[in-house]
Amino acid sequence: PVVSRQPSQVVLGFDDRHLDFRIVVESDRLTDERTSVRVMTLVKRHNRLGRFYLAAIMPFHKLIVASTMTRIG
Repeated sequence: PVVSRQPSQVVLGFDDRHLDFRIVVESDRLTDERTSVRVMTLVKRHNRLGRFYLAAIMPFHKLIVASTMTRIG
């Protein structure tokens, strides 16, 4: 779900008992033909289950992000 929206930034995410998760997408127009886009993943862990879940998915998350960035670039 969308948490907040501004002209150059959108924040998506959700909260649960184990962790809070956000994806922040920011854009900056560089020229008439170029735009810079930055994507950040933010996670706040609340307990051991949140830490375990994050540790379990982090290797896959890194592979997916690297693969996605290769296709974009």
